[in-house]
Amino acid sequence: MDRYSRQRRFAPVGDEGQQRLASSRVAIVGCGALGTHLAQHLVRGGVGFVRLCDRDVVEWNNLQRQVLFDESDVTSCVPKAPAAAAKLRAINHTVDVEPRVVEVDATNVRGLIADVDLVLDGTDNLATRFLLNEACVAEDKPWVYAGVIGSRGMVMPIRPGTSACFACLLPGLPEPESDETCETAGVIGPAVAVIAGLEAAEAFKILTGRHDALAPGLAIVDIWENDHRIVRPPRRSDCRVCAKREFLHLESDAHGGLVSRLCGGNAIRIVPAHPGPLDLDALERAIAASGPVRRNEYLLRFSRDDLELLVFEDGRALVRGTEDLDAAQAAYRRYVGDP
Repeated sequence: MDRYSRQRRFAPVGDEGQQRLASSRVAIVGCGALGTHLAQHLVRGGVGFVRLCDRDVVEWNNLQRQVLFDESDVTSCVPKAPAAAAKLRAINHTVDVEPRVVEVDATNVRGLIADVDLVLDGTDNLATRFLLNEACVAEDKPWVYAGVIGSRGMVMPIRPGTSACFACLLPGLPEPESDETCETAGVIGPAVAVIAGLEAAEAFKILTGRHDALAPGLAIVDIWENDHRIVRPPRRSDCRVCAKREFLHLESDAHGGLVSRLCGGNAIRIVPAHPGPLDLDALERAIAASGPVRRNEYLLRFSRDDLELLVFEDGRALVRGTEDLDAAQAAYRRYVGDP
């Protein structure tokens, strides 16, 4: 039986479009609310290769809107990318799903998108979107921006050299903490589903070559207020990125280490200045001398001094139970080393 028969009967896709989907390669950056919906649409639709890039593990508050996870993923502390990949392979074994447990930054973003045809935004922060925009312009890759907060969201297809880019729409980062987040404003699952559906539709249009059907700008939808409109940002002749090709985020020096509070509070993210593979076996033995350690193939998880640490193979860590940056770094130094 042809699993794609109903999709092929939709005239704008047809047999030719289905073949194009089967030969397409897509990278989804962020495997949370938007990312899990997007991945499911692509895999069910027969896109040939899907790369999932995400840095986080599955948590209880994800289950309300992140559709590829269940309670067992939380209790086993599985990173989102491989947890989602396992579900997706059970949905469609013919699609090549590649999970990447990775912090997407200036040092690796071009390598993550260089061999794909399209990049999809499943992120939750503007800094990564600015980075993605610069990388896609530099690599001449189309991408689709999307974001959701509360009951509203936005979607915009971006084709370097043809449409306005993300920096045309938003020239610079706003002041820290000036924007609403899921923590401050909340988010409802139906809004995620609607915006992810719109983003996936734009992806299908690009991958099947139906560029004439693309949204002509930024689609803004509020499902609670029943509002749907489109803003048409022009391509700016003075745009720093697509006109002047100044890639400030992309060409910045290596991140030099990062210690930041996570959205949601009471947790600190630590990215070492020089990420590299840790010997998790040796680290587990050393930490086990002071108490129990849980382990899977991706990370170590242990609690000490009222803090919980999740240490990934590349040296990244989540320190839960504090908002004190110094306390989190001190715990990291004690059990892992200098960040």
